[in-house]
Amino acid sequence: MSQDETERILRKSPYLIADFRGQRLSDWLAEDFSKTKTPSAGSLAAVFALVRVWSEQAGVTAPAERYWADLLEAAQPGRSARSRAGADPAGSPAHSLIDDYIAAAVRAAREHPYPGVLPGNTPPLTEVYVRQRVRVGQPRTRSAAPGKLVGPVSALVGEAASWTSVPPPRRVSDRMSAEEILDRDRLCVVVGTPGGGKTSLFRTHLIRAVEARKAGGLETPLPILVPAAALSGKPLAAALAEAATAELSSFGLLENLPDALFKECPYEDVPWLVMVDGLDEITDPVARRNLLAALEQISDGSRGRQYRFVIATRPLPEWELAVLGAQAPVYELEPFTWSDLNRVSADWFRVLGLANPDRVAERFASAVRRTRVFGLARTPLMAALLCQLHGANPDAPLPASRGEIYRKYVEQLTRRMESGDLSGIQAQVRAGLARYGDDALAEGWRTLERLPELICRSAAELRGGCPASVLDIISGLPGAACPHRVPATVWREYLQSLLLRSGLVILRGGELSFFHQTVEEFLAATHATRSAPACLESLAVLFGRKRRVSLVERVLGRRVPPPPEVDTSFTGFVLDQCGEVQEAVADYLLRLVDRGGLSGCGFIAVLLRLGTDVPRRVVLAMARKLVDLVRVLGTTSNPAPPRRARGVVRSDQERFENAFLALRLLASIGAEDALGRLRSIARDADLHPAVRARAAEAVVDLDVDVTAAVGLLDELARNKSIGSRMRATLAARVESLDPDHVSRLLADLARDATLAGRERVASVMTLRGHEAALASDLFAELALDTRMSGYSRVRSAGVLAGAGDVRGIELLDGLARAADLPVYVREEAVRALVKHGGSKAENALSKLASDLSIDPHVGIRAAGALAEHGDKEALKELERIATQHLSDHNVRIGAVEMLAAMGEYHPMELLESLVRDTTLDDDGRLRILEIMLETGGRRGADAVNSLVGDHSLGDRARVFVAGIQGSVDRAAAVRTLIDFIGDRSVTGAARVDAAELLAHFLLGEHARLPDAVDLRTHTSEDFRVDPVGHVDLDRVTIIDLIDDLSRDRRVSRADRGRAFEVLRRFSLERR
Repeated sequence: MSQDETERILRKSPYLIADFRGQRLSDWLAEDFSKTKTPSAGSLAAVFALVRVWSEQAGVTAPAERYWADLLEAAQPGRSARSRAGADPAGSPAHSLIDDYIAAAVRAAREHPYPGVLPGNTPPLTEVYVRQRVRVGQPRTRSAAPGKLVGPVSALVGEAASWTSVPPPRRVSDRMSAEEILDRDRLCVVVGTPGGGKTSLFRTHLIRAVEARKAGGLETPLPILVPAAALSGKPLAAALAEAATAELSSFGLLENLPDALFKECPYEDVPWLVMVDGLDEITDPVARRNLLAALEQISDGSRGRQYRFVIATRPLPEWELAVLGAQAPVYELEPFTWSDLNRVSADWFRVLGLANPDRVAERFASAVRRTRVFGLARTPLMAALLCQLHGANPDAPLPASRGEIYRKYVEQLTRRMESGDLSGIQAQVRAGLARYGDDALAEGWRTLERLPELICRSAAELRGGCPASVLDIISGLPGAACPHRVPATVWREYLQSLLLRSGLVILRGGELSFFHQTVEEFLAATHATRSAPACLESLAVLFGRKRRVSLVERVLGRRVPPPPEVDTSFTGFVLDQCGEVQEAVADYLLRLVDRGGLSGCGFIAVLLRLGTDVPRRVVLAMARKLVDLVRVLGTTSNPAPPRRARGVVRSDQERFENAFLALRLLASIGAEDALGRLRSIARDADLHPAVRARAAEAVVDLDVDVTAAVGLLDELARNKSIGSRMRATLAARVESLDPDHVSRLLADLARDATLAGRERVASVMTLRGHEAALASDLFAELALDTRMSGYSRVRSAGVLAGAGDVRGIELLDGLARAADLPVYVREEAVRALVKHGGSKAENALSKLASDLSIDPHVGIRAAGALAEHGDKEALKELERIATQHLSDHNVRIGAVEMLAAMGEYHPMELLESLVRDTTLDDDGRLRILEIMLETGGRRGADAVNSLVGDHSLGDRARVFVAGIQGSVDRAAAVRTLIDFIGDRSVTGAARVDAAELLAHFLLGEHARLPDAVDLRTHTSEDFRVDPVGHVDLDRVTIIDLIDDLSRDRRVSRADRGRAFEVLRRFSLERR
């Protein structure tokens, strides 16, 4: 798109940028970054409009405007948190409270969240934690329709799509370390499967963030972990204080945390990182959506800089998350790789005291791969449970289903609780109730015997929506009634001690709750399947009661929808415990296969990936159904898709997506020919690269043969017919699967001239973590490679210089002097030299500053950097440029901005002369005025009052000054704007600008002028109460003036329309 085309678009609605000067973004940057100033409001709005235009042309979502503003605000000189660390003196009350909070929060975070089945063997979380990765989810829009799901994530079937709709095509998603996202966004969502590691991620990050601050990372946001339910329906600061106090009281918190502690940043300009856990545990969808909307409003409002939010949840309907808009990314937490599972299991077996834990871990991982739960074992919760069960009885076979894992785990906890030694539960019963007589003791024994049943009943009540706590529910059940002679408080203490000793219940936030949501679901399912009639009733509730299907419905092919996606976990537990009614289970699931179509098969595939014991005949029927759906990709005898299927990405997208998903589902249930077909698609050079990459992703997600998966990814990453970005992404997957293999691949990619420079540099950056010496040599090679882009060469040399390698300094010096490189690349090399190169940097700066053949803005920045280092000649050159009437106006303003940014320079005399300089255009003089106001002092305010009546300025510029005057003298600004509206000698556009600003001041609304001046008020003051200081305003006169303006034929039609809109707002206010 040419510059002329871009400018034409910018002049039209909704952008309305009347004057786009084509200034470079780099012109805003001072050579010394600490002296950079925020661009003007008009410039910012113009640039963001340009970003929106480019984003729309590229078919991507534009970043949030607030995100840009926050970055610029954070970059202001003197705003480093490191320099403000002493804002609150040590020993102050706020400082002490934060120290107490941190100490208690770290103690709580270190405790492992899952109880051990062997006494004394539950390790600290950090000893058995393995870092996970996330996949960047698909962008959303606010208009997402109800019913569409974010997806069952890759750990289930790998497609981010609903079972009730065709998934959209997508490229290979970006992946990154899960820890990165916690410091990346102002607001984001982490989606994970049940037990997928969301809470562990938050707890370990809290520990690392505190350690980072102690090590000098003073800009690290301070985390606070809070359940989502604790925030629902409460003011944020009060909810944080209440939740943190309740949670940390048992971890050494010395006093209640006040609300005020969370109303401000914990340290100056260092935000709270609010880690909201368990959004899905709020059962009411409306309440969930309201909480998301509240957090989004806080993040985007005036308090946004005080908080960052990371929200963890299981997969939810997309229409719920859509309230956050496309600017809040969704990350899908990925399961462990097989190498991760080996490491975490070895850590567990080491803690459990097993001999040769590494060898035991290898045998354990091999055994897991041969079971139905092989995929499930790659989630942190299930890995922890399986490792403990295997450590308790290494010779026993592994459980065959998820339900059996939980059943055996609960049985082990029960055995531990019922140990008969003096520290056991029996001694506890006698000590607590013997003093109240034999009847009380007998009732205590009966309650202990019924405890498993009572706990399951309480889980079912909670799942049914009961708002009470576990203790309140159980104390109200018939089998746990308080004995006659026992005080109620003593009995509740006794019940609480039993529940805590069970290992299933923990004290969280001052209330008893199950230690994990899946444990609650399993126990609720146990109650729901306590008998054969109960099993049948539960199946009917979950899948709908059976009835005869009429002939018309059969002819029309009536679909049977699966249960809601959010119920998959509970449904799987119910099916696992319906052993007495297996025929009924099979009938319900076969009905889904027969009449549920792809969505029904997908639901069953999710159950299988969860490790649910699905009857074999259901799996076979599902495979037959899916084979029919897959035929568009080729027959079962020919794994390569036919020619007619190779263009379906564009011509028959819906059929292709359905068939591809069916193929994935087939592979997910163990159909080897389907897995082979996916491998063939990935290797088919005739197919679109995005299709091939999707097939490779599926193979990696589904194939238990790590060597084969790595080989396929390696083959595709080296394939020059695939795009650079996709090849780099595939290489990153190799690193996550086999770190030992990836070094060779990364080195080859770095030397591959067909790969884009950015990806070549990124490959070497990744290689640094594996072979640092080889990576340094490759950086030197890339910096000298003339086939690379100049910026990639500079980055390579800069990394070397930053690592202390003298080759980096020499390479940067050569790049800075290279006449065949664009000046902006040379400038980038000089920037790196300034950071790393000492005297060589000053020489390079001098050459840039004196080079008259290059862009003058580059010379200005170079001169500014020299002036900052005490070069008097450079300072005089900047002053000369600023006052030279023949210079380009933008160049003069650039020199002024550079001078104003210097800490030791006093620019006010220069600014006062320039703001009256009529050889500057209006934009230039207004920018000078803005600089004066930023510099501060009364002289800036005097300049505003002077310019508002200066007829050497254009009419619209004078109206703009009147708007600025409102921040200095609001009443005077209102009078001036009224005068402008009624002055027919003023241009029509300027008069309408004045009317919009007047509405802003009087009605408390915000007005956006066509030249992108954005003014806002922080209150909603009412016109009738005269918000401008009791100015004698005649409402009728103002409305009449604007009415005349809207009818004035000398004003353009577009401007009359704007005037009419202002008139409408005033008229509505009168009512």
